[in-house]
Amino acid sequence: MFRRTLLAMLGLALLTACTLSQLFPPPLATETAGPVQFYLIIPEDGGANGQPVGCGDSIIAVDGQTARTGNLTDDVRASLGELLSLTSPDYGQSGFVTSLHDSTLTVADVRLEGDTLYVEFDGSLQLLGVCADARMRAQLLATIFQYEGFDEAMITVSGDNLKQLFDASGMVGPDETFTRDEAQRL
Repeated sequence: MFRRTLLAMLGLALLTACTLSQLFPPPLATETAGPVQFYLIIPEDGGANGQPVGCGDSIIAVDGQTARTGNLTDDVRASLGELLSLTSPDYGQSGFVTSLHDSTLTVADVRLEGDTLYVEFDGSLQLLGVCADARMRAQLLATIFQYEGFDEAMITVSGDNLKQLFDASGMVGPDETFTRDEAQRL
């Protein structure tokens, strides 16, 4: 009898543990090894050394100076902070460039709600034309969507929807998000 009671209690404990872990999953984490990364452009590379983007360019990940924390929102914030800290179009002697060097963007907030990551920027983003705009869009989306744990991102600049700002058709609404599928088709 004691043995049955003990087995029943053990079974109940395991069932409770499984149920609790399903009800209260651990917070989303990112990889903790190594530095955060951000994305730069290889001009006129045609996808030879990275993912093709924009007007015959490629995009490539670059290691930042900040170590990953393993926390999704902190790592996204750090990656974007490093990208936006670049004040020159050229990234040293690497041949990589950024089209965001003239922006006054700063990361105001990064938060996860359900499967949507909200990224809010303060400052301004100057649209420069089809190719430069495609580069800026690709850099921001690749830097954000390199992380797992969400399917879409609502990105705003001083309250304005970034997807709407980049839309030349006028068809994008103020509540439309970028999706992971879109980010993979830069």
